[in-house]
Amino acid sequence: MGLPESKDDAVICKAIIAMSDALGFQTIAEGIETRDQEEFLSANCCVMGQGYHFSKPVTADQLTSMFERLR
Repeated sequence: MGLPESKDDAVICKAIIAMSDALGFQTIAEGIETRDQEEFLSANCCVMGQGYHFSKPVTADQLTSMFERLR
């Protein structure tokens, strides 16, 4: 939540991403609320995430409609 302003949060987040990568996992960030958070995570090799920055929660039908509109 304190990204990228909180130095402690940034260090913890970078460590989690590095540990996940070392174990062969892909990190998915949860609760991204700002562009700054998205950019911080992307710059630190976390390219998947979800949160209000992208969309408020939607139903499965709404998500299907969103994807169909992208075609």
